[in-house]
Amino acid sequence: MRYYLFLLVLVLNFYGCRSKEGTENKYSITVIADGFPEGTNVSLLISGKNSNFKNNTKIKNGKGLLTGTFESFEIGYINVEGVDEELAMVIEPENIDIYLNNNSLSESIVKGGINNDKFKLYNDGLKSLFYEYENLQNQNNTIEIENKIVEVQKQYYDYDFNFLSNNYESDFALILIEEITNNSSSDVYFISDIIKKIPTVVIGNPINKNRVEVIDGNLRKLLNKTTLNIGDMAPNFSAPDVDGKLITLKEILGTVTILDFWASWCYPCRLENPNYVNIYNRYKNMGLVIIGVALERDNQKKQWIKAIKDDKLTWYNVSNLKFWDDPIARLYEIDAIPATFLIDNNGSIIAKNLKGVDLEKKIKSLLSEK
Repeated sequence: MRYYLFLLVLVLNFYGCRSKEGTENKYSITVIADGFPEGTNVSLLISGKNSNFKNNTKIKNGKGLLTGTFESFEIGYINVEGVDEELAMVIEPENIDIYLNNNSLSESIVKGGINNDKFKLYNDGLKSLFYEYENLQNQNNTIEIENKIVEVQKQYYDYDFNFLSNNYESDFALILIEEITNNSSSDVYFISDIIKKIPTVVIGNPINKNRVEVIDGNLRKLLNKTTLNIGDMAPNFSAPDVDGKLITLKEILGTVTILDFWASWCYPCRLENPNYVNIYNRYKNMGLVIIGVALERDNQKKQWIKAIKDDKLTWYNVSNLKFWDDPIARLYEIDAIPATFLIDNNGSIIAKNLKGVDLEKKIKSLLSEK
């Protein structure tokens, strides 16, 4: 661990010795929109910890152009007028072409930049696990299928770490590391080992200065973390459901309650949803209650409702539509999703962040005791 601290001190000092001149970073995104009407508005939204801006263009002769400057690599979101979906991409100092898919915006093609290549590789792997899991859930329940489900779940839980172990040489690795270190249960020692492997040209790039400082702060917090613990009382809250009705935690507590923090845009969350559906259907008549808190943006209510319907989430679902600024997420110190709390009928936290088979075993044991 001393090596990690020494490494980041060296890097931060290195930034201090670099000239700030010439570090303005420009992006250029050409939007190819065959099949979309003339004048269709296309926007680029950045809403991260290191940058926050919105840019717009209108389609003319099948194309649009988004240009500007940015301070650090971020995940950007392309929104198209009249389309409910959005397309995620990495903002980087490259000439990027986006070929919009008018059937499914999320299936659009992004060309240009190693970080977008890595981002696609990362997402393709997650999608593959998601589809494999869905397919297994739809098959007849046999011992062989159950074993395969357990294996897919294990791959999902280890996915970020396995990806970083083989893809640490790009700026996208730092984006992913920042997200991982936002999670209070992150493995500090694994992350410090990955940081050692990242090339100096990446970790020492002035574009990454803010992110490296954030990662440094996150790791220091993890070493001295104080969070809600098992045995603590779950903070009470009220929030609107899809119809605007206020749902209050203490008024809906079951014998056992799962408090699930998720989002429609979160692949790992969506991957876990079929497991929640199976558990809920199996134990709801024995006193199991689930309440999902969705960290959606204020313009994502349609996507949230669609995800609830598509994933068959028939329990309580609430959202303040404030993304990471959701007051419930702050109350529960949520810095990464999915995140779960198991709460007993007295409002006491009895488990945290259990998934898959481990979650079902815990639910079964708790309800069998009643």
